[in-house]
Amino acid sequence: GPTIFASLALSISMMVAGRDHIDFANTKSIIAGLLLGTALASLYISRLPFDALGIVFGVLILIAIAISLKAPRFALNSKGHIAAGALSGFMGTSASVGAPVLALVFQHYPGDQLRATLAYLYVVSSITMLVFLNWAGRFGKDDAISGLILVPGFLLGYVLAPRLISIIDRGYARPAVL
Repeated sequence: GPTIFASLALSISMMVAGRDHIDFANTKSIIAGLLLGTALASLYISRLPFDALGIVFGVLILIAIAISLKAPRFALNSKGHIAAGALSGFMGTSASVGAPVLALVFQHYPGDQLRATLAYLYVVSSITMLVFLNWAGRFGKDDAISGLILVPGFLLGYVLAPRLISIIDRGYARPAVL
C-alpha cells in the first residue's frame, strides 16, 4: 500500500508531462482487466493472514521476474489486454508488482509513448488498488503516512531522469523497461 501510494507522485508527474503521447485507444480494455484483477486480489488478501502475505509477495515477485525475462511480443487486442490488465491488477494489489505485465504489453512503443502510456495506466491502477486495498482493510491512514515518507525519493528520481531519457530513447527503452 505505501509504495503504491508514494509512486502516485511519480506516475502523475510522468503522465502530465507526457499527456500528448498517451495511447488511450489501447488502454480501455486493460483498465477493465485491471479492475477485475484488483477486485479479485482484494478479496483474496482480505482473507489471507498477514503472515502469509510475505510468501504470496515473494512468489509474485518471482513470477514478475520470470515474465520480464521471457518478454514475449504481445498482440495488441482486447482479449490480451484484458488478461494482461487482470494479471497486473492482481499482482499489483497483492504484491505491488503489477507494472512488469503492463510494461511487456507496451515494450515495443517508442520511448515517449511508452513512458506516457504506462504512467497513465499506473495512475489509474494505483488509485484503483488503493481504493480496493482500503476496502479490504489493507490500506489506511498509517500506510498513507508511510507512503508520504517515500515520495521525496520518487520525485528525486523524476528530476534526475531527464538526463537519461536522451540515452534511453536511442533504442534502449525496451531493455530499460524490462
